[in-house]
Amino acid sequence: MVLLDFSVGVQTQISERRRSLIQPIDEQEAYVLDQLRTTYADLQRGAAAIKAHLASVAKLVEQRDTVLEKLGVLEKQKQIVTAAITLNEVPLRPSTVRNRHRRVSPPLWRA
Repeated sequence: MVLLDFSVGVQTQISERRRSLIQPIDEQEAYVLDQLRTTYADLQRGAAAIKAHLASVAKLVEQRDTVLEKLGVLEKQKQIVTAAITLNEVPLRPSTVRNRHRRVSPPLWRA
């Protein structure tokens, strides 16, 4: 009987000690999970807002292109953009490069 009483008493103490050690861990886990859920919900709302904005921009561009095409301006716009890209890719003439690096005369007060 003494051994049985001792065993029951020790098991009770072990259970209480275990509960006291695990409780802060459980609380921390619950806090972290709550923060993760909140942050994930914020990310989902942000992604939905970005998706909606991009969809409206795409629709707007589509409508703009339709109007420009009806006006006959879309082809001209493409030609202008192509010409601008082509001009941007043309290397500078050597004289232009040389003039960029030419020496500047010293200030008058140093002379």
